[in-house]
Amino acid sequence: MQEVNRKSLLRQLETVQAGLSSREIIEQTTCLAFDGGNVSTYNDEIACIQKCDLSGITCVVQGQPLLQLLKRLPDDAVRISISDSEFRVKGKKRESGIRTEASIKLPFDQIEKPTDWRPLPKDFADAVFMASQCVSKNQAKFSVTCVHIAKKWIEGCDNYQLARYKIKTGFAKPTLVRGQAIKHIVSLDMTEISETKNWLHLRNKTGLRLSIRRYVDEYPDFTATAKTQGKTVTLPTGLSEVATTANIFATDNIEPDRVFVTLDDGKAIIRGEGPAGWYQETKKIDYRDDRLEFSIAVQLLHEITKRSNTCQISQTALKVQSEKLTYVTSVGKRNEPKDDEK
Repeated sequence: MQEVNRKSLLRQLETVQAGLSSREIIEQTTCLAFDGGNVSTYNDEIACIQKCDLSGITCVVQGQPLLQLLKRLPDDAVRISISDSEFRVKGKKRESGIRTEASIKLPFDQIEKPTDWRPLPKDFADAVFMASQCVSKNQAKFSVTCVHIAKKWIEGCDNYQLARYKIKTGFAKPTLVRGQAIKHIVSLDMTEISETKNWLHLRNKTGLRLSIRRYVDEYPDFTATAKTQGKTVTLPTGLSEVATTANIFATDNIEPDRVFVTLDDGKAIIRGEGPAGWYQETKKIDYRDDRLEFSIAVQLLHEITKRSNTCQISQTALKVQSEKLTYVTSVGKRNEPKDDEK
């Protein structure tokens, strides 16, 4: 039996959540694997390994029940043991047992071991965030579900919106990684990167290592899209704050955290709507052309408006250009809102 700090253990387990699957794609992909003082996860796209406070324990346990239990317990310290094929967590006047598997069946041996580590470029996480916000969820178009890491930029595009971030990546050849996989690195303070044949590896100062599957499929050339031109328009101040409020009603949608922005005769109308209701607010803008609309992720809008207060608008697209970021989204005409929506 080992006594550990509950919050410390919880933090360590939370860092490998990126490798947990919500359903069992292959055996044990919903599990945390403990072995040799490390905790690991694997979901076929991401493998995570982190040092943890549990030494001398080898087992596999369902991830979400253990994470939720450690979050709920009030104890500063808990005692951990393996007994009767259960992962036992004991606090003061409380105890729990989660069924375990003694044998680790996750295919960690199929992941090439990284050797040549190099420093991660300073803006890498920012570039990945922007690009991953613009990838498609349509599995029928595989390449646009990916973030494209080229020599001089990182980009993502779903054929409606493009984010291209200028950065010297250090990659000799372009590579693709699934956007839903690499987005997890954004909050993990990664400091180093290594490439092997089938995997991209990143690690941070805590010892956490993420291995993300990489692909060599052809990626569309979006350079022409990045060169889109239009009339220069100053964006309204406070656009991001309004979108955050409107997002209250957009979080339960199939595509959550996206708001609609309509430009019409000197007005920018920001609207969030969902099953529970809607919210909209109007801001002044120096735009006096056809009524146009686009949708955008709230966090992406926040980051874009931090970098530039102007955009270029044509009949088909809106473009925001800063020193490093190029963001282009398709715009379309929308019918007038109903009277009770104005």
